[in-house]
Amino acid sequence: MKQTILDITLPAKFLVLHGPPAEAAGAVLRGCVILRVKEAVKLRSLTLELRGKVDVKWAPVISSKPDTLPIKKTVLNSSLIILEPREHFHTIPIGETKYEFEFPFNGNLPETVHTDHGHIHYSLKAVAERSFLLRNIVARKDVLVKRFSSTNRIEDTEPLSLMRVFNSDAACNVSIPKKAYGLGETFPIRFQLIPFMESIHATRVTCKLNQTVSYGDPRAGKLRSFKKERVVASQELEGDELILPVKISSQGVFYPACSTDYICNEHEMSLKIDFIVKGRHEVGYIRFPFTIAAESSDEFFDVLPPYTSHPPGPITFTLPSDHHEAYEVGQIENDLPSYEACCCDAEPSAVIVLPAKN
Repeated sequence: MKQTILDITLPAKFLVLHGPPAEAAGAVLRGCVILRVKEAVKLRSLTLELRGKVDVKWAPVISSKPDTLPIKKTVLNSSLIILEPREHFHTIPIGETKYEFEFPFNGNLPETVHTDHGHIHYSLKAVAERSFLLRNIVARKDVLVKRFSSTNRIEDTEPLSLMRVFNSDAACNVSIPKKAYGLGETFPIRFQLIPFMESIHATRVTCKLNQTVSYGDPRAGKLRSFKKERVVASQELEGDELILPVKISSQGVFYPACSTDYICNEHEMSLKIDFIVKGRHEVGYIRFPFTIAAESSDEFFDVLPPYTSHPPGPITFTLPSDHHEAYEVGQIENDLPSYEACCCDAEPSAVIVLPAKN
């Protein structure tokens, strides 16, 4: 059994960047480095590193020349010295010793991305340096960074409703509660057929989710896209109306939408409608924008800051001066005369007579 255990803990499952890269204010990664020892140990130093790396690679097109070179880039490299290196070692007492830390995250940093041909990932590495006769103690921890932007955009939270007409034979109404959902979430698609003649009816509605992942190298200006589509729901239609439940798989088939310099992911949803028109089988399609958000509805509200009530403080009235200074104004006393004092008790001091009109 190990006598010394080095660990890294984070209070939250993931770090959240709110808004697009150009607008995000950034965040702070907080955590704790923990040393658990059964016997007092001596350390030369204790350091912590935070790194963010981009690793993109796709198979070359069959040709005499390679399509592109792998992209490997470090987007974040920050370090923190917890125990300064010194000649006389630091003595760590028996038990558990905690060291809290903070790392600032700029809002324009890319979020964590994992796709078939590329990754953007962040990790922490703590190193407890011992004497040259003993091995250093190392602990690692992955950091998940999410960007919450789609849930905040009005166009993604508003209901979507559209109508399509097929060959002047029928119209189809389609509506969904909103255009952005997270992995693992389920939502309904409402479908309604409006036939223009009796000899047409719909037999089945099939929903497909399309995903386009683009990989690029900003330095070389190269871009390569990969498309993927899956049937996410299908149901026979009895009558002219249908509520189709759709679930976004969280088993690694699809990835949340992102827009970074190296990896960009977009989605689109399409409905395939099978018709019977005068005894013939025909097919119609309806396509509409859709977004797989990095956050589910529950996650979005879980990361909101907790509400803390504060008693109301005294109100101070200030007036600016010509020198841009402010002076406190005391309580304003209401010494204005009453209506009765002005109109009833007081005698008029002057009478103004207007000339009569001719």
